[in-house]
Amino acid sequence: MIENENKSKKKSIDEVEESGRKAAEAAPKRSPRDNKVSEDELWEFIKEDGEMPFEDIEDDRLPFSFDNKEGYKESRVRRMESYRKKRLEYQIQEWLKHTSFSEFYVAIEARVMGQKNLRIVLGNVYNYLYNVANNLPVRNNMILSAPSGCGKTETYRALRDYFKEEIPKLKIHICDVSQVTVTGFRGNEPSTILLPFLKKGGMQNAEEDTFGIVFMDEFDKKLMPIYSSSGDNVNREVQANLLTIIEGGIFTSKEGNVNTEKLMFVGLGSFDEFRENTEQSENPIGLGKLDEWEKCSEQKDHYRSIDRESMVEAGGSNELIGRFPYIVSYDRLEEDAIRRIILKSASEVEKCFDLKKLVLKEGMMDYLIKQANSKFGCRQIENTIRNIVLENYTDALFKKEENKELTIYLDGPDKVRTRWTRIKEDEEEFA
Repeated sequence: MIENENKSKKKSIDEVEESGRKAAEAAPKRSPRDNKVSEDELWEFIKEDGEMPFEDIEDDRLPFSFDNKEGYKESRVRRMESYRKKRLEYQIQEWLKHTSFSEFYVAIEARVMGQKNLRIVLGNVYNYLYNVANNLPVRNNMILSAPSGCGKTETYRALRDYFKEEIPKLKIHICDVSQVTVTGFRGNEPSTILLPFLKKGGMQNAEEDTFGIVFMDEFDKKLMPIYSSSGDNVNREVQANLLTIIEGGIFTSKEGNVNTEKLMFVGLGSFDEFRENTEQSENPIGLGKLDEWEKCSEQKDHYRSIDRESMVEAGGSNELIGRFPYIVSYDRLEEDAIRRIILKSASEVEKCFDLKKLVLKEGMMDYLIKQANSKFGCRQIENTIRNIVLENYTDALFKKEENKELTIYLDGPDKVRTRWTRIKEDEEEFA
């Protein structure tokens, strides 16, 4: 009698479990934040959403039991750990734990050579990640001033490539703000600055903390007044829109919403116009002084530091500039740093043209060093080498022989030698 009752009870439990399984299969898809969710639904949601608070789901909330509870719990722990490692905060904490600032600096300096103030930029980035990892207030916005071709954009690229490997979920974004306009004018909406960070859905998603670094290229162009046909300074309204984004808070647009409070913003610009205004005020044109002014104009210091007052005097709003605690300027590169950049550029060109050697003689080195100290900085170095190599490489192809490799010698911009040699042939005598 007792045995029959036990069988009846066991059967009843089996029926309940089977009923639960069928109900789970037939039920519509639910959020894992509901009181009951199946394991399959749970992990399907993680794949799609990636931001599910797993810790909120308890074993007793599942709609059916598991034959091997201990096995399930072990699996659950492993999956929780796997999910946790995918979270941005965890990746940042692990990076800070295993990476010294010196290691970080060496990795980026290999790309952005010879800028002593690079250490300040990277120190600020390092501090930003520390603040994010420890849930501290973020006050790391920065303006980076430097002429064209001395490392501003390369700083962004180096950080983007570095963190793509080290902290994959950390977004490093750049936007050309010179294309941002006010409503009614041709150009980009202010929301394009935040495009990779915008979240669809309600305000609940927008209120979640968002982390990342936003580089605003050509930032200086939006600080200078630009007037419409009616006489309005349209850049003043653009500055107001930028302030709404940068000051921190919920930003809403038709593309989505985002909380910008814990984003880091970096304004990039050459600020040449600001320097020219300052230099003209210090060297006013007067009778008998035109020759002196022209001579001074030829010797403009494109690396002169920019201060907050100069930005405001030029047209920047106090409120917007005040949201950037740090202003850093890149300096004129020393000759040793320029030589490193030249040799690195030559190495890249050598690989691209599959040359046996690309040899730069002192005459060519001197020419490129002088070019690097011009208004365009080091940006044109590789292009200059490429143009010279391409022309002579093309001419040399007409004389190509089997089992031979090409060596190009650049004695100067207008003096180039080429030679096809066997793969193992010594070229010291020719050099």
